[in-house]
Order: sequence, then C-alpha cells, then structure tokens
Amino acid sequence: MGTFQDLSDTKVGLKFVIGLSGNKRGKEKVPLWLVRCDCGREYETTTQQIKAYPRCGACRQNTFRTANGKNEKFCPSCDKWLDISVFTPNGTGKNRGVSTYCQKCDSIKGYEKKLRYSYGVKLSEREVLLAKQGNRCAICGCLEVGRRLCLDHDHKTGKVRGLLCNTCNHSLSKLEQVVDWDIRARNYLDFPMVSEATS
Repeated sequence: MGTFQDLSDTKVGLKFVIGLSGNKRGKEKVPLWLVRCDCGREYETTTQQIKAYPRCGACRQNTFRTANGKNEKFCPSCDKWLDISVFTPNGTGKNRGVSTYCQKCDSIKGYEKKLRYSYGVKLSEREVLLAKQGNRCAICGCLEVGRRLCLDHDHKTGKVRGLLCNTCNHSLSKLEQVVDWDIRARNYLDFPMVSEATS
C-alpha cells in the first residue's frame, strides 16, 4: 500500500478537496474524501478517483454548454471550456460530433503516443533533451520554432541520439545510407552538372 497523501484544502482539476469524510470504502477500507466540484456538487470519492478525473461524474456527462452566445466544449486534458471550433469534427450524419480533446491537446497526445511506441521515450524525456540542447538542433543550431525538432535515433540499435531539424535529420539519413554521400555532395557543389557556359 502506498504512503498516505493529505489532499485536504487542495484543488485538483475542477474539484476542491474539503477533507476526509470519515467514511471508508470496500474490503481494504479505502478512506473517502469530501469533494466539491466547480458545478457545486459535493460528494465522497477516493484519492485515485480525484487524480484520475478533473471533474465530477455529472460534469463529465455534460461536456457541452452555451456561454456568452458561444458553443463551448470541455477539454479534459487542459481542464478548460473552449470554443467548439478548436475541436476536430468527426463522424457523419447523426453520429457527427467532435473530438474529446481540443486540437492542441490532441496533437500533443498523438505525439506522446508516437514517441512512446516508436522510440520508447516519454514527452518529459524529450523536453529534458531539448533543454539540454538549448532548444536548438544538435547539428546546425537552428531553434525549435513552429515545427518540432525530429528525434534522431540509430536505425540499427534504436537508441536515441538527439534532436535535429528536418533538414539535418534527412542529411544525416543520407550520410548513413549512401556510401561517400558527403564526398559526392561536396564534389557536386564544387563541380555542378550544369556549367556556366551551358546555362
């Protein structure tokens, strides 16, 4: 069993933890907390449920609202009500709806999944590596602005080496895959196929 964490008088997501209710649940006698959601509902729940869900069950059922004449949807990842336009439409006909997460959170979650399954790296580990490189490409030094730097890895071992801009990542790929690519590239620059006389 893990160590006890006192959540009294803390805000977790949209819920305020008032304190222990004095009641317990199940055979393990798990202590229950008295919680007040932003919607005003008070209820008892476990530490695990507090951390897993940013809102109460009633609020989770109601993810759409109209506020100030605008249609809004709740994004459970950023814990905010956002304009419906920042959610990706999905489905057709009667089943037409929008994504669970806003486009920004959807993009981050998709990237997290790619890092985890393709490279075995967490987003937090990538952020540490990015900070270590000064938010710059490890080869040319360009800043990560607008477009994410690529996670470079050894294709034989799968081991991550660093973060590179798209251009350097493709160049490095050529360098690894084509024998003498760097020499050929330098020769091409020194002696182009089209001479000044024929252009």
